[in-house]
Amino acid sequence: MLRWIGAWLAGTLVTYALGSAFMTQVVVADLGALGVTVDAGARLEMTIRDIVGLSTSYLPLIALAQAIAQLVATGIARALGGFRQALAIAAGATAMLCLLLILKQVLGLNPLSGSRGIGGHALQVTAGAVGGLLFARILATRAARSSRSFSPKPVPGIVLALLLLPAVAPASALDGLPASIIRLPDELDSVLVAATDESTLYRYFRTVEGGFAAESFYMSIGVNGIRKERRGDRKTPLGVYVITEQLDTRGLNEKYGITAFPLDYPNAIDRLAGRTGDGIWLHGVLPGGERRPERDTDGCIALPNESLAALQHHLEAGSTPIIVTNGLKADDAPGRERIGSELDAAIGSWRQAQLDGSLDTYLASYAEDFRYRGLDLDAFAAMRAVRFSREKTIRLDISELMLLADPVTPNLYLARFDIHWETAGGRRFAGSKRLYWQRDIDGVLRIVAEDNG
Repeated sequence: MLRWIGAWLAGTLVTYALGSAFMTQVVVADLGALGVTVDAGARLEMTIRDIVGLSTSYLPLIALAQAIAQLVATGIARALGGFRQALAIAAGATAMLCLLLILKQVLGLNPLSGSRGIGGHALQVTAGAVGGLLFARILATRAARSSRSFSPKPVPGIVLALLLLPAVAPASALDGLPASIIRLPDELDSVLVAATDESTLYRYFRTVEGGFAAESFYMSIGVNGIRKERRGDRKTPLGVYVITEQLDTRGLNEKYGITAFPLDYPNAIDRLAGRTGDGIWLHGVLPGGERRPERDTDGCIALPNESLAALQHHLEAGSTPIIVTNGLKADDAPGRERIGSELDAAIGSWRQAQLDGSLDTYLASYAEDFRYRGLDLDAFAAMRAVRFSREKTIRLDISELMLLADPVTPNLYLARFDIHWETAGGRRFAGSKRLYWQRDIDGVLRIVAEDNG
């Protein structure tokens, strides 16, 4: 609720400041047309005086208009499953236009001289659009937490609008994906992001319009916090993981709730870093204890049973990823495009080297500190040299490519894809492959770990 109020206040204040400043400039321009010269110092003084002077009259009206408009826009965004930013901008602009038209209708004229005429109206509408954009961007940095149901009581309009805002927040579309999500395959239904600093689990999913939306759920993590390093430390690991299976918890301790989804901790990167332990699950809670403290598990992620019941049908064993992070990084579309293109080229080179039978080019894709199931690069190279000498690869198809950035280690990326491999001798393999790419000191992406599944 506080984030919604903060977004609304910020959008309102920016709209008011810009609107007041625009009106002052229109008045100055009108004076200039009459032959009155207004120097820069006087212009600044007039602008500040108008911003301060209109704060008791124009500002409250803008606040009310923006609250109503953004409430309506949020409801529409929820119904459509997207377009939050566009609707917020349109709402901000519409609120200002309606406010000016209502003032003129009620008073018979526009009492704000600097907003009269088409040009004056256009500037006020622009101020509203900018305020709406700021409103949307603040909310897009982190989706609102899941709201609790409540029964609103009769209160004045502005207070009612503020109380209703968080009720519309869950399951609304975000303007962009977190920076850790670089690319998702078309067939993937959901990707989970566990924001440990917010005690919130987000599910990002595609909308029918082709964009992305999100819903959020309260969650609990390890009693000793985050960054799991060893068995028994009761911490929640940070990284990129995949759900491996769904467990029937009826024969397990009741604390696991209605169902459980184990994660693939420790993954290849965790093993490379020497991390130990296992049994990190996404699970429910003891019946009757629907909201556990924020830190209350042995390292697992625990959701209220009601939330997990709503979520479980969107989770697929062996496919659904979960990014566990200590802070969502905002959408970075240019960076995502750049990294995606670099990874495409690196994966393409890795694939082509196998089709060409070029062992040196193939091994050039691997980092010097690469590890694979206990093998260092030299041992791995010797094993691959045998395969290259004995078998000619005639088919190596890659599909369902997913690219995710590690939330902890800079310049570390997971490429997970389905692979269909065939040799001239008739050997075939079909399954999932994971390549962990990291940028070296020369800025080149190389594989530091790999695994199947």
